[in-house]
Amino acid sequence: MNTGEPGEGQDIQPRYEKYILENSGIRFIESDLFNGSGPKQKELLQEVLIEHDLDLLEAVKETAEEFTRLRGNKVEIFEIAYFG
Repeated sequence: MNTGEPGEGQDIQPRYEKYILENSGIRFIESDLFNGSGPKQKELLQEVLIEHDLDLLEAVKETAEEFTRLRGNKVEIFEIAYFG
């Protein structure tokens, strides 16, 4: 599939995506085959020993929402107003 022609970064996906997917072994996860499990349900395992309640943690909105999705009612999130 190498054309020998120089190309721009934004041209790679439209030009080569089909070829890459067919020849690289990359496969999309079909959540129906795994009882609804998919990439968004994957969790990184980290073991941490907590001996007391943690102080407040500042995080971006997306990270806070991910904590809530993973830990449910054990997480409390609220927006902090910043003044510049």
